[in-house]
Amino acid sequence: MITTSLDVLYIAIAISVLLLAIFVCVNLIYTILILRDVTKATEKIKDAAEQINEYIVKPVKMASGMIENIGTVITLLTERFGDKGKK
Repeated sequence: MITTSLDVLYIAIAISVLLLAIFVCVNLIYTILILRDVTKATEKIKDAAEQINEYIVKPVKMASGMIENIGTVITLLTERFGDKGKK
């Protein structure tokens, strides 16, 4: 079966290619698992960002809008009733 050194070379190359293929398959499996975990983590981060937007940013925007409107109302009231208080 093994008669020359060329046969030994071919067997060594075949074993090397087989081991390389196994290594690539294992590496691919680990990469898939890592990417799946990253996807889960980004979904959790997205949910947390939505909750922050819902519970913090929206009320702050509403409060700033109310402050602007209240400022306008106070200005109108002081213009209208401010002169009566001075008399």
